[in-house]
Amino acid sequence: MATHHHHSSKTSPSMMNRQNHSSKSSAWVSLVLVGLSLLIFFSGCGYRFTPEGGELPGGARAVAVPMFENDTAEPGIGAWFTEALRVEVGRTGREGGAASEARIVGKILEVRDPTAIYTANPQGGLQRTSARVEAVVELRFLRGDEQLRRVMVRGGEDYLIAPSQTGSLAVLQDDANRRLALRRLAERLMRDGFEQMQTF
Repeated sequence: MATHHHHSSKTSPSMMNRQNHSSKSSAWVSLVLVGLSLLIFFSGCGYRFTPEGGELPGGARAVAVPMFENDTAEPGIGAWFTEALRVEVGRTGREGGAASEARIVGKILEVRDPTAIYTANPQGGLQRTSARVEAVVELRFLRGDEQLRRVMVRGGEDYLIAPSQTGSLAVLQDDANRRLALRRLAERLMRDGFEQMQTF
C-alpha cells in the first residue's frame, strides 16, 4: 500500500512576524516619501512654513516683552498689560527671552473714569447703572536701541455699578467690577496693539 505524505500549508509564526514587519516598514517608508514630496512641492511653489500671524518689524523672529512702565496712579495694572501682551506674542510662537533680538516696550500713559452712565427708573428719575474706564497705552518695537515701530492704543470698557446705593459693600463691589473691566481692557488693547505691530 502506497503511503501518502501530507505537507502542511500553515505558515510558521516567525514567518508571519517577518511579513507583518515588512509590510509595516513599507507603509512607513511610503508615508515618509509622501511627506518629503509634499515638502518639496510646497517649497518649490514659494510656500514657507512660518509662525502664525504677520511679519514683525525688521523681520524679527523672536521678541521679548519686559514689564510695562505705569505712569498712572492705578496700582498693579502694569503686570496685567504685560501679561496680556505676552499672551498675544506667545500665540504667534514668537515670544522670546531677555536675549531676544527685539523687544516691545510698553507704557501705560493714562487711566481715567468718564462720567457714569444713567438710565431712567420706574419712578421717573435717573439712576446710575454702569460706568466706563478708559486707558491709553504706548507700545514701542525696539531692536537694540533702534525704534522700528511705535503704536498708540486707547479704548474703554463698561462695567456695572450699584444703582444709587451707598455703603462700604457697594463701594467694594463697584471697585471690583472696575478692576475686572480694566483687565478685560488690557487684553483687548494688547490684542489690537500687537496686530498693529505686524505687517499682513
